[in-house]
Amino acid sequence: YTRHIYLGDRSGYREDYGHDYGYDYDEWLASLTYRDRVTATIAFSPSSYRVGMTAGRTDSISYELTLLQPLNALWSFTAGAGHLDLREPFGSGYWFWSAGFAFCWESLQLEVLRIDTDAGAEQLFGEERSGGRWTAALIWNF
Repeated sequence: YTRHIYLGDRSGYREDYGHDYGYDYDEWLASLTYRDRVTATIAFSPSSYRVGMTAGRTDSISYELTLLQPLNALWSFTAGAGHLDLREPFGSGYWFWSAGFAFCWESLQLEVLRIDTDAGAEQLFGEERSGGRWTAALIWNF
């Protein structure tokens, strides 16, 4: 279980319309991993937020397959692809994918990824919130 909280969320819908349409949401997920190289994940969210033509909450299920290929003792290549299925009332979804590198040293991990989506995400979320992006994450394992 993961609770995603967007600090400083000022989505506007909450104040303007009195509805709780902030970006925060809950997620339940399960993963199976084979030899630390291939991971299949399914995730369910009972409270996903959707923007675009109609804002609101909906259930969603996502399916993802991720590959990890070590290059040496410190560096790995990672790539993944998946589909997010937004349930009623929207009855739509979109494909997403990523590729990048991870650097691991002792308890620290740095990931740099290029993520992207298909045209379905733009229809659902608008041009500003969809499409390709670079991301970086610093993870401390303890």
